[in-house]
Amino acid sequence: MSTTNRKLHVFLCHSSQDKPIVRQIYQRLLIEGWIDPWLDEVKILAGQDFHLEINKATRNADVIIICLSSASVIKEGFVNREIRQALDIAQEKREGEIYIVPLRLDDCDPSFEQLKKLHWVNYFEEDGYERMKKSLQQRFERLGEKIKANIEASDDSYKSAYFVCPVCNRNDRCEKITKFSKELQPPQNDVPSKAWYLLPLFVWVPFWGQLPLWLSPIRNKKKMLTLLVLVCYVTYFGVAGLMFQAVDEPIAFTIGGLATAPVVYIFLSNYFAELGSVITDKTKLFSIQMKEYKNAKETWKTLYYCHRDDCVFDPLSKKYTPIEDLSKLLGLSYKLSIDVEKGRI
Repeated sequence: MSTTNRKLHVFLCHSSQDKPIVRQIYQRLLIEGWIDPWLDEVKILAGQDFHLEINKATRNADVIIICLSSASVIKEGFVNREIRQALDIAQEKREGEIYIVPLRLDDCDPSFEQLKKLHWVNYFEEDGYERMKKSLQQRFERLGEKIKANIEASDDSYKSAYFVCPVCNRNDRCEKITKFSKELQPPQNDVPSKAWYLLPLFVWVPFWGQLPLWLSPIRNKKKMLTLLVLVCYVTYFGVAGLMFQAVDEPIAFTIGGLATAPVVYIFLSNYFAELGSVITDKTKLFSIQMKEYKNAKETWKTLYYCHRDDCVFDPLSKKYTPIEDLSKLLGLSYKLSIDVEKGRI
């Protein structure tokens, strides 16, 4: 059948109403020996995230059998989501590859236009199962040819497009991580601009002047805002306002200014110290992260991603780690943005 010892991974997409007949299909496929069928009630363990496991199984499947019936084609819900996801993944496959097999359980009409373009199998007919199995056999043999060609292309299998993964023992879906991102994500430079030193020129304006202070990168905003409000209160509503009734206006504002000078000094010295501390700390952190980034760039190019177990494999150290710990594997102190479902890291 195939030159490899792996099995064909088949996902059974179906509606809950069709569960009894789908269980029969699952058992028949399982008996074949060379097929590893995926059925939710068998594969998903108690406590696992149902939607997440379905998404992973759909992505990892070699073939998706979409079971259609009169009940499922008119039903709204999760089964339609599974079908849409399967059709989206099918767009990534080479033209002419058998990836989706529409299987009619009764005399129904598929509701998705993309499914109508595919030749379907009538399971309710006498030779329905054999016709479906023939499609699976062709897909399996094509995969075997591709795997054999990749292995023969290099003495070290991990250097080929696909490799025999020591995590899941599959050799057609574990791919170079550079497929998701050709270059490793550099750290984000979030060092504040020195233009923030000019902020005190604008914060003295009543009412809206406090807004830019609140948006500033300093850490202790509440302390700074309290000092600023105190300055504004003393200047505009405090000493100057009271003295205006007793002495000439210039004298009143002079006295008001002298009274607020200590508060202004405290505000400015605290603000510049806070801002300087933030800029210094973030500059040092960015410098460290850039060194980590440069050291990890070469390691990044050697890594592979295992679709089935959602982990990253390092063929040099022979170690693997969960995808969420990718930063740790690379020795990075910053988090990488990861979205494997959309093929992006």
